[in-house]
Amino acid sequence: MAEDTRRSPEWVAPAAIVLFAFFFRLFLGRTFTYFGGDAPQYSRLGKNLAAGHGYSLAHAAPYLASDVRLPAYPAVLALGYIFSHSAWSFIIVNSVLGAVSTYLVWLIAKGVGLSRTRSLWSMGIAAVLLSTATIAGIAQSESLSIPAVLAFVYVVLIHPPAKLWALFVFGSLLAWLLALTRDEMLFFVVIVAMVAARRAGLKLLASVALVVCFVLGSAAWTLRNEVQVHRVELVDRLMTDGVLVSSVNGNLAAFPYRDFGVPLRAPQVAPAERAHLNHIADTYVKNRLEHHLPAVVQSKVKYFLQSVFPVPIYGVSYVSTSDLLGRLVWSLITLAAYLVAIINSRIWWRSGRKRQLVSILIFPVFILIFELIFDPQARFVMPADVIILPLVVDGFATIVGNERAKWATAKKGPPPAPADDRLSEATPSRP
Repeated sequence: MAEDTRRSPEWVAPAAIVLFAFFFRLFLGRTFTYFGGDAPQYSRLGKNLAAGHGYSLAHAAPYLASDVRLPAYPAVLALGYIFSHSAWSFIIVNSVLGAVSTYLVWLIAKGVGLSRTRSLWSMGIAAVLLSTATIAGIAQSESLSIPAVLAFVYVVLIHPPAKLWALFVFGSLLAWLLALTRDEMLFFVVIVAMVAARRAGLKLLASVALVVCFVLGSAAWTLRNEVQVHRVELVDRLMTDGVLVSSVNGNLAAFPYRDFGVPLRAPQVAPAERAHLNHIADTYVKNRLEHHLPAVVQSKVKYFLQSVFPVPIYGVSYVSTSDLLGRLVWSLITLAAYLVAIINSRIWWRSGRKRQLVSILIFPVFILIFELIFDPQARFVMPADVIILPLVVDGFATIVGNERAKWATAKKGPPPAPADDRLSEATPSRP
């Protein structure tokens, strides 16, 4: 009987990994559902949008407009809350976003020149990466920021459209989505726009036009805030003040950060109270920087290290000895991945793959600099942990391949020495 040599289509394996990523997040999201942090605000905004009450944090009429959070993630949550207000709504939405992120890792890996096998490994690790997969159980913007970063980098830098108009249109749409998911991403989209303009060989005027197009979404939202909440700001300044306070303190339960919690959850804050809180934040930050700089630096280093070595399961506190051991093992795995990425970055740079390397590392470098200046948190670094996976997988395969080659060479031993032809010529032959 003839052997069946038919192979499954190329799309089967990636599709299977994407489906697995979705159901894996459904399981983790339901197992580790977390309702703390920023989740209540995002959920309230999404539910009000789904119910037709506008972009508001209010629980009852009048539904006063809010600018505490950016609108992209609440708008995505609203798609789930149209059908149900249960936790399953945001778990399913987050699981879909996680599956999309997994597929985008596949595209990025192929886009930077990895083989099919290494690309599949990259997306497979993205599918099971606990530190990012477990955010499916919390209504927080990182579920959207991860695929938004991946899609933006892929379309604008790794696989840009051949037509210039397509770069302007699709690049701008993704830039708006990203910058309206997290406010610090506004600076990132500007940086990427300048890099993309240089790579496309655009003149100065066209480069400026690309930057302007990329920030139009944020400008439109700022205009909306001026009209509806009567303040020209991308997000509520009380939110910005809270970030600045936490960046010089780190203790979210201490004064004055705790004093911003109640006003931020309120549908409206009186102008006098708002001005008072702004003054408290400005005075506190100035005092900490002028008189307690060593403590600020110590706190920032502590929380920076916690952000780049996150807990394996988001929202779970690790207090017992066994839990701490598990976190230590996870941190060592993370450290190994970072070291492999650094080694492979050098290999790529020296082999002429600078364009691909910059495309992958532009976000990790940006977010690490942001954390050093402002508020270091593990959830801000999550897109970086995912986007470097192709670099890590390729580096690991390269290092292992090189070591195997060295071992095989050593096992065979040195090649035999060539015969000395001069000796045979000098020796006369016997008759």
